[in-house]
Amino acid sequence: MTSWIKLDHQLPKQLQQAAADVAKAVWFHVGNVIITDLGNWRHVAHVSYTPKPDGSLGALILNCVEGAKGSTSQSAAYTVDLMRQHVKVQGHPVRYEPLPTECLPLIGRIRDWVEKERQAQQDRLARERQAENERRRAREAGIKAYILR
Repeated sequence: MTSWIKLDHQLPKQLQQAAADVAKAVWFHVGNVIITDLGNWRHVAHVSYTPKPDGSLGALILNCVEGAKGSTSQSAAYTVDLMRQHVKVQGHPVRYEPLPTECLPLIGRIRDWVEKERQAQQDRLARERQAENERRRAREAGIKAYILR
């Protein structure tokens, strides 16, 4: 099962704004809806990703979530695939629309940041594993030296 990792609060402010601008453009161009107050309960955008088994970026999406009037439930109205650059329109039937062209530079910035952060995280984990291995070898060498004296 794929585990989605939300980035809503990790994105720098400029990229949070870029994600909001993409969501507004999708609602406008695909849904013919003008969103003025994104971030309230009725209209929210969430950026999430899944890593591949090797740690690289697998999928990166922006969910345009709507809250139903008179209800406490929310659901994704649109899922923007930031890797494939298309919009999945939720509903019956599900359909796909092209991403508005003005969104391309914005999603490129988001994607670049996520890929850079994933690589930095992988590098950090590799350094931690190496340091732990060195500590383990030093402990083993100390134990062996103690036993052999």
